Amino acid sequence: MWNPWSSACVTLLSAALSLALLVGRRPSLRGTTLVAPWCWAMVSLAVLAVTELGLAAVSGEAEPRWAVHVRFLAAATTFCPAMALLGAKRPQDRAWQFIVASLWMVAALPALQSLVYAPGRTLDLDTTWRWFLLLLIVISAANGLPTRFWPSWLLLAAAQGCLFASQLPLSVSAGGGGGVATALVLIVVATLLVTCGIPRRPEPQPPFDRQWCDFRDAFGTLWGLRIAERFNAAATMYGWPRRLRWRGLENSARDQDRPAADEFTDEQAASMRQVWHSLVLRFVSNEWLAERGDEPVAGTAPGTGGVH
Repeated sequence: MWNPWSSACVTLLSAALSLALLVGRRPSLRGTTLVAPWCWAMVSLAVLAVTELGLAAVSGEAEPRWAVHVRFLAAATTFCPAMALLGAKRPQDRAWQFIVASLWMVAALPALQSLVYAPGRTLDLDTTWRWFLLLLIVISAANGLPTRFWPSWLLLAAAQGCLFASQLPLSVSAGGGGGVATALVLIVVATLLVTCGIPRRPEPQPPFDRQWCDFRDAFGTLWGLRIAERFNAAATMYGWPRRLRWRGLENSARDQDRPAADEFTDEQAASMRQVWHSLVLRFVSNEWLAERGDEPVAGTAPGTGGVH
């Protein structure tokens, strides 16, 4: 028999653990644009937990039919942190949060309509909307899978699959409170892995490679590739002997035989550092860079124009 309090208790405990882990991570985000995704993650966890607690309080022997609509509304908040990450660049990162909120409204629209006009009916999405939900899950996961924290991104995608179990294409599961509880457990594990730094960072790393790897692991594939593209455009313009690849700085194809000690002149090294700062300071702070073996740099190299 369905026990609303059992799933609610598991959900509350899992959400509390995840929230505690996120609160512990907050100091490391100071000065970065990751604060907004962090806030959305906190909101989503709280909404999921409160929703399950409320449904348990009003449910009797059987789960009310309108519960699926409310759960859908709560589950749609899980798309917000990943969407906030896609807009995590100064100065438009604050205005981007209106787009994030709009995405939640769009994703939750079928449940809102059903809850208002037909709360007693089962939520039945058309095929197009089911594929739209799956696309949102895939996009979120794809932004993190190439990074060091790919296991956590996979777990988060699996958690969203549990939350939307009955609304995805070819779904056969009924979802419900058990699906929410399972999703929250997966989120706890994903958050714990990131908090513990698992998988481990390859050591040792030069300061620049550490900054780059930490950046791309924190901000995901989209911003990582964009930063690398802009950096390499500057490298071509200024004739630097190295290019920024996914694992760090590497010799360019025409300079593969150049000894590492002779790769940069002092002028090239200073120019490279200024370009790097002009790009990443749209996302992080000088303190963030200094923690990874760097010093603050004033000014911007000519012709870089930041990242767009």
